[in-house]
Amino acid sequence: MGAPEHYSQDLPDRCYQLITKLWDTVQVTFNDGEEHLGPMTTTFLLAMANPIIVLPIERIERHRGKEIAGYVNDRPLDHHLALEIDRVLGAPRFSHCPFFEPGQWRFTTVPFKHQNFALRFPDDARDALDRQEALERAAQLQASEWAACLRNALAHGGVSYLDGDGYARQGVPVEMLAFVSATYPKHPIGHPLAGYRDTSKPPVELKVLRITEAGFFRFLGRWVDWLKASGLSSSLARAA
Repeated sequence: MGAPEHYSQDLPDRCYQLITKLWDTVQVTFNDGEEHLGPMTTTFLLAMANPIIVLPIERIERHRGKEIAGYVNDRPLDHHLALEIDRVLGAPRFSHCPFFEPGQWRFTTVPFKHQNFALRFPDDARDALDRQEALERAAQLQASEWAACLRNALAHGGVSYLDGDGYARQGVPVEMLAFVSATYPKHPIGHPLAGYRDTSKPPVELKVLRITEAGFFRFLGRWVDWLKASGLSSSLARAA
């Protein structure tokens, strides 16, 4: 297999090809001793989602407007790709993005009270996500805020497996995914890092995105289709 020309363009397509070509096999692949919980589709999607989502954001969008070029900055490799990612992820609303699917994403925020999502998915977050308002809040999110929340959750392990009722219960099949990210206080004026997040302090609030596993599968396809439609990757162009 040849090396990618640059990761943020080629890897998402290659990973999505793995999803589509191996999906039938994954659907009959079970964790030993837990066959009653269903196939390992959730694990597979999350493993593939990290490079599909994180790489274009980390290696292109995160370098926008910076005076000093980053050491893994793909922007110079394809100016058109950089402009397209800036345009879409800079959209005023997530609902304006080409990979948005109505009625799929839900969003809420909860005050940080030293919750540990690894131990228990909080009831207040679960209840808020079940309300109609959560669908509307997701659609109205700034595209950049949605992208940052999803990217941070994937990169830092802020993912919760939920059942069909939105609870993180053990011993039942997973039907939804929640992506959790934190909002930190900013350094005050006069500090050398004024305006930047102060991660030495506890978060102010937690942001939570939720989507069904089936919806997340479709989203990954829509995300990669957006990259394909841009005609920006040599590998994608050859596949078109």
